[in-house]
Amino acid sequence: TGPPPLEVHEVMMGTVAAWRPPDAGLPVRADGEPDAGRVVQAMCAAMTRLGTPAPRRPWLDELAETYDLADLASRSHSPAGVVCGLVDNPSRQAQHVATYEPDHDGNLVVLGGSGAGKSTALRTIAVAATLVSGTVPAHIYGLDAASGGLEMLRPLPHVADVIGADDLDRVGRLMKRLADLVRERSARFTAARASSLPDYCGTAGVLPLPRVVLLIDGYGAFQAEYMNSVGSQPAFADFQEVLAHGRSVGVHVVMSADRVGALHTSVQALVSRTIVLRLNDENHYGMLGLRKTGLNSQSPAGRGVDVATRLEMQVGVWGGIARINEQAKAIEALAATASVLPSQRARPIPRMPVRVGGSTMPAHVDGLPVLGIDGTSLQPRGFSVDRAIMIAGQAGTGRTGALAWMATAISRASPRRRIVHLTQRRTSIGDLRAWSASFQGSSAGEEFLATWGAELARPADGDDQIVLCIENVQDFGAAISDGPLVQAIRQARRQGHLVIGEADIQGWANGQLVSELKGARRGLLLAPEGADAQMLFSAAAPRQPRADMPPGRGVWIDSGRVATVQVPLVDDELSPDSEGTPISPRQSR
Repeated sequence: TGPPPLEVHEVMMGTVAAWRPPDAGLPVRADGEPDAGRVVQAMCAAMTRLGTPAPRRPWLDELAETYDLADLASRSHSPAGVVCGLVDNPSRQAQHVATYEPDHDGNLVVLGGSGAGKSTALRTIAVAATLVSGTVPAHIYGLDAASGGLEMLRPLPHVADVIGADDLDRVGRLMKRLADLVRERSARFTAARASSLPDYCGTAGVLPLPRVVLLIDGYGAFQAEYMNSVGSQPAFADFQEVLAHGRSVGVHVVMSADRVGALHTSVQALVSRTIVLRLNDENHYGMLGLRKTGLNSQSPAGRGVDVATRLEMQVGVWGGIARINEQAKAIEALAATASVLPSQRARPIPRMPVRVGGSTMPAHVDGLPVLGIDGTSLQPRGFSVDRAIMIAGQAGTGRTGALAWMATAISRASPRRRIVHLTQRRTSIGDLRAWSASFQGSSAGEEFLATWGAELARPADGDDQIVLCIENVQDFGAAISDGPLVQAIRQARRQGHLVIGEADIQGWANGQLVSELKGARRGLLLAPEGADAQMLFSAAAPRQPRADMPPGRGVWIDSGRVATVQVPLVDDELSPDSEGTPISPRQSR
């Protein structure tokens, strides 16, 4: 048993010599330089003697962990391409600069897990877009729904603004601005018979337009917040319009997400190019048609694969250093040297003012009293006086100030209109200049009826309309003795007189007078919470953190339509009929 014996013989001319294994006890010594080494030395010596140039290396170095974006931009041969990294092409034994071609690639999504370099990729594209020569400087908008990685782009003069996804008002204004820009440019490009931004800018007699890039970091969180949330759906609809029609007019979207499933299928269909960085779950590569990527948990940040070409790439970094603090310093240094003409700077997205003085408001808006600053247009908004108005909100939201302003606004728009104030409690607005009369105390209802009952029974016609402002409306109508007052107010509404009622959320729960006013389903809801809008107005209002709602901030609801407004404060403005006498400042609850 066992393996058969093996003998090796060296056969030469006429002799046969058997090979014997060396004695295991003797040391084995190397027989000089290996043959391959001697061959290489001989060939190198021969090439040196003959002066032959060195041959091309059969392979290139593997991709480095970081590349300086400035160096990559100097090596790029694409005049309109946005440099984003270096691509390794093993089949051609070449490495070339990776570029994002907005007019060809359209919308771009960068997928990657935590720490894979998604935010860095978006910052790289933002910086590289400012380096494209021969064009009007790009306008860049950032929407950060992740960890604040886009904030360091703010110093760049090409960056219009960086907005957090939780700022519902400004996100809505951003999306509306971009959607309006797409519509306006579409009409302009159609008239010029241009199919892209370069075509339009090459048309004789037209001013060149800037390319607009919207960066969204953490798209999954943005979609979850805006796609199906009440009050946020119009902003998401504008976003989808930009995705669908922006490429041909020079408006592009670049976004990041942690996986492809974070994008709704309707959004996936509008994305033309995908770059995949290291993913947390290897099974997600298969959903993108990538079986072997070479990416693993040890891959450096910024290492990825272009899904279209299946080639590996490394995202470049401005300054060539991967550390976040160094990137921020490099971007600040770039911002200090970048120069943009004032006429070519992008406009930031404005914020709604926290405090608005009544003296800054016009006397009327198209003949209507001024309600306040509209959240969409940031312009004064009017309100009609044909139906009852509710003012509701929790303590500290500015209900009393809103009631005082509405009375003042009506007085400014119609100085001859009579405005009456009614309350059973102590009040800080009893001496408001707008009041024709003010009834306060436990007997306020009886005194009001005795004085104004006959006037309420007459039909309202223009300035003959009486405006009745009731503070703490829940105090009236609860007792049997309030029956005549409730009946008189009901009759006054039928005659066309205006009733404005103010109370907290709980005060609008029940009561005869409360039920009379709630039927209009119209009014101002300050700092809405939960289902307040649905309960009082049968409408859905957007959710906003209470901390972001200063006094006077709320939603105006009329016929199911909801609009965010900021109600002004009654300040030292002049009354229209006061002949220069100032009104004393009032306080808001």
